[in-house]
This record gives sequence, structure tokens and C-alpha cells, in this order.
Amino acid sequence: MGQARSRIWDVHKRVLGHDYGTGEVTFTGRAFVRLRSRLWDVVGGEVFKRFSPPPWSRQTLYVIIVKKCEVRGMVEEDSNEKLQEILDRVYRWGVEFSKSEYFEELTEEEKEESEFVIMTFTEYMYTHHGLSPEEWDEEGVKECCLYTLPGKIAEGESYFKSVVPVLSAFFAFLGKKDLLRNAIRLILTVKEIDKQIVRNARDPKNWGIAKSFVMAAKAAGVDITDEEEMRKFIEIYNMQQLAIEGIKSKKSRRESKKSRR
Repeated sequence: MGQARSRIWDVHKRVLGHDYGTGEVTFTGRAFVRLRSRLWDVVGGEVFKRFSPPPWSRQTLYVIIVKKCEVRGMVEEDSNEKLQEILDRVYRWGVEFSKSEYFEELTEEEKEESEFVIMTFTEYMYTHHGLSPEEWDEEGVKECCLYTLPGKIAEGESYFKSVVPVLSAFFAFLGKKDLLRNAIRLILTVKEIDKQIVRNARDPKNWGIAKSFVMAAKAAGVDITDEEEMRKFIEIYNMQQLAIEGIKSKKSRRESKKSRR
């Protein structure tokens, strides 16, 4: 674990001095928790994760900090510790889940996506909806799956098509283990919104600023793990955004003059 921790701090050093930075860390479940929470604490930027197979074992994380932010203690210490505890606990559940008959019923694609789906769902349910696993309810699940994940996660359709089958299987597993009190209701909830999740994820109107940036880079054929490529793309992207804002500003001034006449 000492080696994993030192590599995490290497990532910190690399991203803190830049508007954009990348890092690569190989780690296990606990290191995932430390890296994610530390980056939020220190940088406060959007962190995008892409795991390499196999799921629920060892993964490679590509960290992309889209925007350098001020150090401002975005996460309270007690909340940060609680998030670590939740992610660590759910990761352990996930390892058990990956050995169960529920996991075996998933397609190969869904199995590959399962860790990322479950861990991002768990994280955003707590950070954006204030719900730990024992508090997960139908309203929170629906809001997270329909709006939070499509707005935040910069992944393709494989991820979003896997959300419902993976969460349904995971909820069923937790229900059988008496780890989730309302598993059946949550399964019914996610199954009702299956197609809408994918539709929302496709629509750029639902994307946050950071996701819009990353998706634009991917659409332009940029390797988002290549720092030099991303730096060049950022320059072009920023100029485009300034041009768009300039056009909007001129249009707004013209309309304002017309309204005063």
C-alpha cells in the first residue's frame, strides 16, 4: 500500500501546477478511495476514470483534471471519511458480487462495466444525493441514474446500457445478503427508466461542462490519456468557446438595442 500511496502523490504533484493534467495509477480498492477523495480535496476538479479489465481485481486509472481549481476544502473531513468508508464497503460487496450467480447472469460487456457502474453510482448517490447504501431509495436512484450519471460520466453507450442490468443484479445480490432493505423496489425503479438513461446520456443538453469538454475531445479523435494531445485540444477548444461567447454577446447587445428603440 505504501507504493500505491506514493504514486498517488505523484499524480497530485503532476496536476497541481497545470490547468490540465493526467496521471496513471494501478491500485486496489482502498487506493481507489484515497486517490478519489484526495484529488477532490486538493484540486476540486472533475476526475474521469477508465478502468482496464478484469473488473473487481486490479485496475488502471487514467486521471484527467479538466480544470485547475482553488484549494478550498470542498469536502468536509467527516464527509470525506464517510465517503471513504462507503466506497470501501461497497467495493468489498462488489468483490463478493463478482463471485455470485447474479454476476454470472450478466453479459461479458456488462461484467466489464460492472465495477465502474457500481462505484460511480455509489459515489454520486452519496456526494450528490446524500445517500449512503442503507438510505438508497427509489427517488434517489431515479435522480442519480437519469440525471447525475448522464451529466457527469464521460463514457460511451456501453456504460449507460449496462447501468440497469448491473444495478439490478447488484441490488438482487445485496437483497439476498440482507445488505439492502428495499432491493425489489429499487430493481423495479431502475428497470422502469432503462431506455431513458441511455437517451439522457446521448443528449449533450444534459452534460455538465467537464463532460462536454471530454466528449468533444473524444469526438475530435483526441487520445484523452495523452497530455500533449489534450493540451493542444484545450487551446483550440478555449478559442472556440471564446468565439461562441463573443457571438452570443454581440447578439445580446443587438437585441438589447432593439428593445430600447
